[in-house]
Amino acid sequence: MEILKSSPSNIIKVAQAIEKGAVALLPSDVAYALVCSSMQELSLKKMRKIIDVPEDYPVQAFIHPDDIDKYADLSILSRKIIKEILPAPMVLILRKKQNTLDLLAPGLSSLGVSWNENPVVAAIYNVIKIPLAFTRAAKSGGQLSRTFESAKEFGENAVDIALDYGSCKYKEGSGTILDMSSDDIKIIREGIVPARKITELIQKYSNSEK
Repeated sequence: MEILKSSPSNIIKVAQAIEKGAVALLPSDVAYALVCSSMQELSLKKMRKIIDVPEDYPVQAFIHPDDIDKYADLSILSRKIIKEILPAPMVLILRKKQNTLDLLAPGLSSLGVSWNENPVVAAIYNVIKIPLAFTRAAKSGGQLSRTFESAKEFGENAVDIALDYGSCKYKEGSGTILDMSSDDIKIIREGIVPARKITELIQKYSNSEK
C-alpha cells in the first residue's frame, strides 16, 4: 500500500490511480473508507473482497449533489432537501435509474448515495467526474476506523493507495440513513444529522408545494 500525505498534488495522484483501477483508503467525515471507480468491475470485486462480503453486496455511490439526478429518480421534495442538507454525514437511499450504476447495487432498484463533509473524496470526484464506489474501511459489522492509524492496520495488505488525513471530523456517532426511494421519506437510522432537522426540512418543503 502506497501511503501519501494529504495535499492537492497527492489528491490528483490518488484520482489517477483510481481511474486506473486502484482501491484507495481515504478519509470521510465519520470514518475512513474504501473508494474505487464505480465503472470498473474488477476494482469493485477487490473492494468487496477486502471487506469480506458477497460480490452482490451493495456499496454506496459518492456523487456531487448537482449530479445525483443523472443517476437517480428524484421527486421535487427530495431535490429541495438534498440541495439544502448536503454535504452531510448521511446516506440517502434513492431509486436509481434503469441500467445505471448496476455494479454498485446488483439486482436492486435502489442505491445508497453520499456526499459528506470531508473535502478529500469530493476533490477526487471533481478530478474524475464520475460516481465513486464508497464503503467503510471495515469488515461487515466491524468497528469504524476514525483515525488513519487504525484504518492503515485494516488496509495495509489489501489496499493499493492511501491518503493520510489524520483523524476524521466526528470522533463518535454514525451517519444518518434517509430513505428517499419513494414519495414517503423515512429516517432509517438517526445519526449525527438529527431526525428533527430532517423532519423540519420535510415540513418546510412540503408546505411550500401546497
